[in-house]
Amino acid sequence: MDDALTVPSACHGEDMAKETARQRQAVDHPSARRRHLRGGTLVVRCSPTDVQLGTDARWAVRLSDVTENEIAWLRALAAGGRYSAALHRTHRVDELRARQLWQALDAAGYTVPAPPADGSWPLNDEFAHSHLREDGRGDLTLADRRQRCVAIHGLGRLGLATGRILHTAGVGTLLLDDARPVTRLDLAPDAYSPEHLGRPRDQVARHLLGLGAAGRPSGRSARVPAPDVVVVVEAWAHDARRFARLCAEGVPHLAVQVHEASTTIGPFVVPGRTPCLRCLDLARLAADPRWRDVAAHLHALPPGRTGEETTITATAAALAAAQVISALDGGRPRTADTVLETGLPDVVPRVRPTSPHPGCGCGADGATPGLDDAKGDVAVPGPMPLHAAS
Repeated sequence: MDDALTVPSACHGEDMAKETARQRQAVDHPSARRRHLRGGTLVVRCSPTDVQLGTDARWAVRLSDVTENEIAWLRALAAGGRYSAALHRTHRVDELRARQLWQALDAAGYTVPAPPADGSWPLNDEFAHSHLREDGRGDLTLADRRQRCVAIHGLGRLGLATGRILHTAGVGTLLLDDARPVTRLDLAPDAYSPEHLGRPRDQVARHLLGLGAAGRPSGRSARVPAPDVVVVVEAWAHDARRFARLCAEGVPHLAVQVHEASTTIGPFVVPGRTPCLRCLDLARLAADPRWRDVAAHLHALPPGRTGEETTITATAAALAAAQVISALDGGRPRTADTVLETGLPDVVPRVRPTSPHPGCGCGADGATPGLDDAKGDVAVPGPMPLHAAS
């Protein structure tokens, strides 16, 4: 960040006339007048005469030789002000100087078309995503997200928290699946309440998130779309048959597994393209031949005490929702080839790489995908290493 965008401070005589004509033609073009600074742009002083726009190293820039009036003008633009002669006069910024600064900002990618106003999603989300798009249209990212559908199976504290984040982030339809009753282990100030005890989790969760039976806010279409992504939250060991069906149907899915004092997020499986849970199962079996029997017994256990501790739940829910949102927005989730593990005491995520297993047959290693290879599997393990007791 030592380099700054140097803006010419002045022109004189004939040079000034030529410069004025050139910049007037560029900046006064109708398309230029319809541009704004990217939403949420920060303008901070970094020296008596220099300012920095933004704090993220991916796009922060500096402007040199700016005055107090020009800083106030820049901050007015960053607050949503329209580039106009009236704004120049309000902040006593010379018209030519305003053009010079505006051109420097445009060259740095800080000017974008003004998006239409829409109050149906968090404005901070729109601002943040505007910086990830060349056109600055964070609103388009969120508008597309509104058309997407995510299914969540497993609605304990973690599944409910993941759904709440996805709902707040603007996912248009959430299909919530978990008919098991709310128990005392599910109760928390930000989750289920005592009056919910004994009621089906999915019904209560839809009520808490303000969703209708079709998984959408009241008033929207009742048509239930097919899910773009399925999130499966399970304790101790995953049901391989469920994931085999998702792979056979070509549905992208994210596995979340809860342990006593930790949770794993991933893999995010794109069937036939990224490692699946059976790939992990086969790798685990190679390291621990007894795992299949252990997993079968774990999967047969009734729901009990798991690690949905408060800090683990908050961290894991945010990570899981972020992986889903990354996929919905057209990105490649980090967990497409890794598993994130977060656990007590520090809850800082650890990254564990995954890879396709040549004996799986899911297609991620270039082989032909097939469902038959998964027959007979009882459970899919998490990536936790096995430590022998001393």
